[in-house]
Amino acid sequence: MISEEELGLIAGQMEEKASREFQATGEYRLLQEKRLRMNRECEGMFLEGERQFVEECFQLLEEISAKEKRYVYRQGMLDCVAVLKKLGVLC
Repeated sequence: MISEEELGLIAGQMEEKASREFQATGEYRLLQEKRLRMNRECEGMFLEGERQFVEECFQLLEEISAKEKRYVYRQGMLDCVAVLKKLGVLC
């Protein structure tokens, strides 16, 4: 039987692989370009203190999104195992 810690390590490795694969896509490149454009536009729109606040807001949003992604990925793995058990594929 696999432990919770081992499952966490496996899920982390799979998530990292999936993230690297996504980062190799054109969609990711386009999103990064858009983010860089927005960053340049913010530099001209806001004063230094305002810009720092905006950057902190975006960093927090990115952190929340990353944590949600990890949670959903792990839950998807657990759900998949549960379905395979109900189908009799796994014991």
